[in-house]
Amino acid sequence: MAQRRLAGWAVGALVVVWCLGVCAQDSAWKHPDALARLRISVQSTYPHQLRVDLPEGLPAAPLGLAAYGPGGSRVPASPVMRGERLVAAWLAVGRLAQAAMAPGDDGVLLPVEIYLLKTAEVPAPLSDAQRRPARLQRVQRALTTRPFTGSEGLRLLSGMASRGRPIHAVDVEAIGALSNQGQTIANSERRVGLLCWSSMLDLATATTAAFGAAADADVAWFIVVDGQPRASWKESGAADDGRRWGAAAELAAGLHTVEVFVVQRQNDALPSFFWKAGDAPGVALTGSCPAVHPEAVEVQLAPGGPSWGVRLESPRRSLFEDTGADLVCVSPMAVDGGPLAGVVAVFPDGRRVDASALSEGLVVPSPWLPAFEAVLPAEAPAATAVRLPGRPAWGSPLRLRATCQIDTLPPVLAASSPLPLQVTVTVGDDDSDERLRAVTRVLARQVNAAGESLSESTIGAGRPGVCRGEVVLHPEAVRLSLEVRAGGALLTPAQVVRVVRSDAGLSGLRAAGVSLFQEGERAVLVCQPLRALPPGPTEPAGRLGLLDDICAILETPGASLLPERLVGQSWTPPALVLRESLSDGVGDGVLPGVEKFAALARLLEMRPDTVVLAVGAADLRRGRPVAEVCRDLLFLAQACAAAGARPVLLALPELPGVPPATSRQAALLCKELAWRLGCAVIDAHSAERRGGLAGEAFAATFSVAGGRIALAGPNDRGREWLCQLMDRALADLQAVRRL
Repeated sequence: MAQRRLAGWAVGALVVVWCLGVCAQDSAWKHPDALARLRISVQSTYPHQLRVDLPEGLPAAPLGLAAYGPGGSRVPASPVMRGERLVAAWLAVGRLAQAAMAPGDDGVLLPVEIYLLKTAEVPAPLSDAQRRPARLQRVQRALTTRPFTGSEGLRLLSGMASRGRPIHAVDVEAIGALSNQGQTIANSERRVGLLCWSSMLDLATATTAAFGAAADADVAWFIVVDGQPRASWKESGAADDGRRWGAAAELAAGLHTVEVFVVQRQNDALPSFFWKAGDAPGVALTGSCPAVHPEAVEVQLAPGGPSWGVRLESPRRSLFEDTGADLVCVSPMAVDGGPLAGVVAVFPDGRRVDASALSEGLVVPSPWLPAFEAVLPAEAPAATAVRLPGRPAWGSPLRLRATCQIDTLPPVLAASSPLPLQVTVTVGDDDSDERLRAVTRVLARQVNAAGESLSESTIGAGRPGVCRGEVVLHPEAVRLSLEVRAGGALLTPAQVVRVVRSDAGLSGLRAAGVSLFQEGERAVLVCQPLRALPPGPTEPAGRLGLLDDICAILETPGASLLPERLVGQSWTPPALVLRESLSDGVGDGVLPGVEKFAALARLLEMRPDTVVLAVGAADLRRGRPVAEVCRDLLFLAQACAAAGARPVLLALPELPGVPPATSRQAALLCKELAWRLGCAVIDAHSAERRGGLAGEAFAATFSVAGGRIALAGPNDRGREWLCQLMDRALADLQAVRRL
């Protein structure tokens, strides 16, 4: 029966159990003249094979090795050579009695010892029959559509370790080989077997390598090298040698992780897998040595001398299905479980971080974990700085999904105001790693028109959940990219917010609900600083635009007069009136507070010479602050001027449901805004106060005759008065050549 082990990396529980033992382990050196002694943990009491990368910086290069288990029993061990240099030990650990798994004299659970010898001596090497360089993991699941691409294969591979499926794991003699123990083929037409072989490929020199499989195989297969898909059954083309080869890739000298994933249906034959270096013919892809590595390694350079080591507890791999981000979470600590001291983590990009700062967890892109370096005290031989080399992580990933949703975003922003943001972020579910959530950050990155990054800032505390913060927009920013990142990787597709300034084009702007969009992306409108508008066109106006949210927002008996029948008709010749009216937001769910910007974009596409901005009534009746309504007017006026149209503002009369003080404040701010911009304004508020409707309040016209039914806009009497007022004012402006 195939060995059973927990999905992925759940070995921390075993460490706890072993520490409950009662027998002591002899810590005396069995080879007193050895260069160094390594003590390691193991991941299972079942027989298994593993690789131990040897430390760098020893006083001399080791030439041989010997390994021992609990009680002094020999463990078969062979050197892994790179040229003439011994770089790793390959161990075949037999079944270990639970009683023998106990902490040593120093209280640390490290049951296997490896001695690095000064002579080319290997007392108990592995025979060829003993070597099992590949680890096979297998799980059954319900029949599913087979994945086609490499990214789809990785996502299905990540499902092996999720939802508590039992995983059978065993060491086999080569990639593609099956174990004689247990059933390894799908035993039902309704089920498939997911098989994953993991091993290492050892390259003596840097080379260009390609990977593939037999072309006649009908089984779905995928080859992943160092976490990157390199070949698959559908994406790789058939060659003349009868094999499907993936694209060649440059691989550096050293060890590389190779994972081969197969979706096997009942009676499907497994293909043979191959690899080739450069132009050489393809050879069987068997694997060079195991990918399994001990959780903890301790280094000691002399009997009774100081020792140090690193325990990488509970490594866990996470694959994010939307972006393909593949991350490893691990907790570096001392071998006894305490904090690391005097140790530096060295990352593949050259960064050096004090390992004590990583005690709460480390998240790095899969597959490579950092190296750990320590300077031994002066009493150590040659006071050597010893480094445990970085190694690739091994294990099936857990598939996760992250989400990022923008909750609130103001439609219009003043030039000097920061952009307030509220973002809701989730990272996986209950299965996600707390260490991953702890380092997840929500970043706001500003980008200019050339696609260059201008600045980057963290939103709120950065942790998943509801994040609130403010972003000061860069003057050249045209996009704001909200990115959820951890370990340098993007966990979810970026949420992009377009920064649309009033002097830029509004083409494609549309409204939905309380938000604005441009070409499918959320948009925020930004005003220019408040200053006089540039001079308008010198030609006489003939095309009059009307942006209206007060008169023609409804048609009903007694309220059907259209503004274009009166407005602009006193011009010589009469103007061509182009009108965009806003709804009240009840029928289509779009609020006037954002719909007016999309309506202006449509109106400007008709190329009017003059635009009357008769808007703001719907916002005031809904209780929006007067300052926000005037800020909207500022953006609308600046956008009209940028499009070559003369803006004309309308100071609204008193409205039903709006306190008189609010109406007066809105009219005053509207007139002040027009004065600051140097544009015309029609003062309907003062005209009403002078008795323009024969003593009747304009608000009283928002009903049918007798006041029996309230309307969303004025009736025909109110419309006629307001439209005639606008027509006379526009005619006067034309007469004095302001239009």
